[in-house]
Amino acid sequence: MNDSEFLQLTVQSMCLEKMLLCEINIGYIFYNEIKHRVEVLLTVDDKNTVRSIVTEMYDYYKFKHMFEVKTRIVLQKLFPSKYLFTKINE
Repeated sequence: MNDSEFLQLTVQSMCLEKMLLCEINIGYIFYNEIKHRVEVLLTVDDKNTVRSIVTEMYDYYKFKHMFEVKTRIVLQKLFPSKYLFTKINE
């Protein structure tokens, strides 16, 4: 399990806690490729980590901070054909 899967599960549990007015301490991630469900413990520290990440993201939004995106490099890898690459960048 990677961090993004874990954080997404934590955020979803936090949303359910707000909607259902209950505490959720266990979640499950199902991996279809291996047909296996993994139990994940959700702690207060995990939820605080999510809160700090969301606060940081909101601060970037509030102060209109824009990150530099390196699309040329990514597009060159996605479209090795020069023709497609030039058409996309027109």
